[in-house]
Formats: sequence, structure tokens, C-alpha cells
Amino acid sequence: MFKQIITLCRGQAYEAVEVVAQRHALTILDQQIRDAGAGIAQVRRALALAMAEDSQEAARLEALAARIAGLEERAVAALRGGREDLAADAAQAIAELETDRQSAAKARAMFGVEIGRLKGRLKEAERRFAALHRGRRLARVGEAVRRSRNFDGTLGVNDAEATLASLRERQELEAAADEAMESVTSVSVTIEERLGAAGFGDSGPQADKILARLKELASGQG
Repeated sequence: MFKQIITLCRGQAYEAVEVVAQRHALTILDQQIRDAGAGIAQVRRALALAMAEDSQEAARLEALAARIAGLEERAVAALRGGREDLAADAAQAIAELETDRQSAAKARAMFGVEIGRLKGRLKEAERRFAALHRGRRLARVGEAVRRSRNFDGTLGVNDAEATLASLRERQELEAAADEAMESVTSVSVTIEERLGAAGFGDSGPQADKILARLKELASGQG
């Protein structure tokens, strides 16, 4: 049972990692591209170092060849001058220089192989790196398209249109109510004044007439 629980926990952890990896796939890809770029930069530095070492060995070989040639010429002159002892010393020095030249030649050969290998690796890495960048751009576009499929762009527009229609309807209703109220108020107040002013009855209650009526009522009660 305990073993099954451990297995279940491992399975859940793996699923969680997969979900995170899928959700942040572009972020992970960007970091991997940066890591790949750092690796390519390291190969470039190694290639530059190998080429610099090869140039130094080439210069050393050239200097050795020049020194050997000079010693040979002077050793021959010493032999012609009867100085075999000096010629022997020169021969010993030439032998040592020849050993150095062979070592330098071997080093150049090794550098040549390494430079060729690094150039091949760098060329292939740069080709794949360029393809990776193109794929990253395509993936970014594809991710944007995928997200747009999950979004109903008309939903927000529909809601906004419905809100606008409701707002306009309420505003029109309030405007109509205000207009009706204004019409009722103007009829109830001004029509009597207009009729009275035209000679068709009183224009409205007047204080002196009300007072006279009240006096009549007071006299009748007395």
C-alpha cells in the first residue's frame, strides 16, 4: 500500500510538472535558446583560441626554419674554413631545432584537426540555432492563434451593445416622462390664465373675491 502511495505521489508530481511545462512552454523555450546561444559562444571562443595557437605555432615554425637555414649555411662555412668543431656544435644545435620543428609541426597538425572539427561543429550549431529562432517565431504566432481560438471576440461586443441599448432606452423613457410632465404642468397652470385673460371666466382664485365670500358667510352666520 505504501509503495502504491509513493507511486501515486510520483505520478501526480510528474503530471504537475507536465502541466507547468505546457503552460510555460514558450518561456522554457526562450531559456533553452539562450542556453544554446551561450554554448555556441563557447564554441566560438574555443575556435578562436585554437586558431590563435595555430598562428603562434606557424610563426614558431617559420622562425625555426629560418634559424636552421642560417645555422646550416654558417656550419658549411665553418667546415670550409677548417673549423669542424664549430660545425659539429652547429650540427648539434640544428638537431635540437629540428626536434622542436617536428614538435611544432605535430602541434600544428593537431590544431588543424581541432580547428576543422570546431568549425564543423560551429557551422552546424549556427544552422540549427537559426532554424530554432525561426521556429520560435512561428511558435509565438501559433500560440497567439491558439489563444485567440479560445476567446470569443464577439462576446464583449454583444454585452457592450446590450448595455448601450438599455442605456438609450432608459434615457429615451426619462426624456419622454419629462416631456409629459412638462406638458401636464403647463396645461394645468397656464390654460386657466389664458382663458381668463381672453375673457372666458376668471383667470384663477383671487384673494379679494375669497375675502368677500368669507364675509358673506360670516354675516349669514351672525
